[in-house]
Amino acid sequence: YGDHRDLHRLIRRQRQMCIRDRVKDMSSYIDQMVYYVKKVVGYTIIAKSEGIRADEEESFTGRALPTEYHFLKDIPIDNVNKGIGGGFFRVFKLPSDRIAISHVIYKGTDEYGRAVMNAHALVMAEDLYISLSANPYAFVNLFTHPIEETTLPRLSYEETKRQLKVLSPPTKLQNEHCIIVDLFLQIASGKENKVLLVLPNNIPHDKYIEEAFQLIPEDIRASIMLYSFSSDPDVEHGFNFIIVPKKLEITAAFVEKAKIARMDDREYKWSFEYPKKLKIIDSYNALSDFINNYLK
Repeated sequence: YGDHRDLHRLIRRQRQMCIRDRVKDMSSYIDQMVYYVKKVVGYTIIAKSEGIRADEEESFTGRALPTEYHFLKDIPIDNVNKGIGGGFFRVFKLPSDRIAISHVIYKGTDEYGRAVMNAHALVMAEDLYISLSANPYAFVNLFTHPIEETTLPRLSYEETKRQLKVLSPPTKLQNEHCIIVDLFLQIASGKENKVLLVLPNNIPHDKYIEEAFQLIPEDIRASIMLYSFSSDPDVEHGFNFIIVPKKLEITAAFVEKAKIARMDDREYKWSFEYPKKLKIIDSYNALSDFINNYLK
C-alpha cells in the first residue's frame, strides 16, 4: 500500500487540521526558556521570556532533560558533542498546544565535579513552527544556552526567520534518508504511534535527520516530535520519533507499542511509494524537481 495518492491525502488532511486548530495569527512571538543548575536549588528555570505560561514552565521542567546522563549508559559526552550545535534536540507539545523545540548540551561540571546539562527551548504556536520550516535543525543558531539568571526577549517572527539556518535536501540521496522519510510518513499517517530508530554506532547522525526533514512538506514535519540522541528511550515524554544509539538497542527493544527500525537496514520493507521513488534519484536538480512536482 502507499501510492502517491496516500501522500497527497495525508498532506491535505494535515493542512486541514492545521487550519482548524489555529488559535494565533502569524504575528505571534516566539518565547524562550532555559533549564539549568542553580546553586542550592539544583536544576530549575533560570531564564525565560514574558510570554511563558506557568503550565508551560511546569511541563518543560519535567521534560527538559533526559532521566539519565549519556555517560551512565557508556556513551561518552564527546559523542553527544558531535551532534549539530554540540548537543541534541527534543521537540514536544506543551499543555498550551504550543511546540517546544529544545536543544540540550552538556555544559561542563558543577562545584562537585558532576557533569551538568543546559536545555534552551524556543516555544511557539504550531502554525508559526510550520511557517518557520518545521525543521528543528533550522533553529540551531538561536540557541545561546545562557547560564546566568536573566530575562530573555520574546522573538518576533521576522527576527527568528532571519536567524534560521538555511537548509536544503541532500545533494546525494542515501538509503538512510529514504528510511527516515518512510518512518516520518508512518508517524504522520497514524500507521505508527512511535518509532525508535537505532543508529549503526554510538555517534549522532544528525545530518541524515536534518536532510530527511527537507524531503517532506512542512505540515508533515510538524507532526514529528523528535528526540535526536536518546539516553533513555524507554521513558515516555511525548516523543514519537526517537533516535537510539547502538549501545541502547536492547533497551529500545523493550519499549511497548513502538516500531523498531535500523538506520543501516539494507532489507528495509517500505510502507510508502514516495521514499522508494526517492531512492532511485541521484541528481540534485532532478531530486529538487521531483520533490517540487511530487508534493504539489
